[in-house]
Amino acid sequence: MSSEVLAQALEPFFTTKQPGKGTGLGLSQVYGFITQSGGDVHLSSQPGKGTKVDLYLPVAQPAAAVSVLHVARHETVLLVEDEPDVLGVASELLMSIGYEVVPASSASEAAEILKERADIGVVFTDITMAHGISGLELARLVRSQYPAIRVVLTSGYSAAPAPTRARASATRSIVSVSPCIH
Repeated sequence: MSSEVLAQALEPFFTTKQPGKGTGLGLSQVYGFITQSGGDVHLSSQPGKGTKVDLYLPVAQPAAAVSVLHVARHETVLLVEDEPDVLGVASELLMSIGYEVVPASSASEAAEILKERADIGVVFTDITMAHGISGLELARLVRSQYPAIRVVLTSGYSAAPAPTRARASATRSIVSVSPCIH
């Protein structure tokens, strides 16, 4: 990796691959899992020679000392994402914390699902979609036709249109989320 690529390699959605060939989530997920567990990740690379990834993990606690909090969730999320890999990862994440997930690969597909299902409590949608209506347009449709359903807008692309105050008021209660790893 070049020094420029190395400097961004752990950032969510950073990829050197062509659109549709990778999500840029692999190394950022590794970084997130390791650092959230109290560890660290160090990358070193020499172009033409290879890349070394050092993972530093904390010593595990005995099983008896580990407690897990399970919060039961009884809510259905309509997850709208046109990148299949991102849709899969996000679906797994939401299901792992107890949500029922109904996936849709376009805003148009999501609109059809909303007509058929009365159990949707949240629409979690990408802002930027390659084909058809955008996530912002879907949010407006949801707020006008299904006012009880909450909407979460997100995007992995910095060039995505952020909801302005005017757009947010037109759709009422929209939360904009940009992925980040601390």
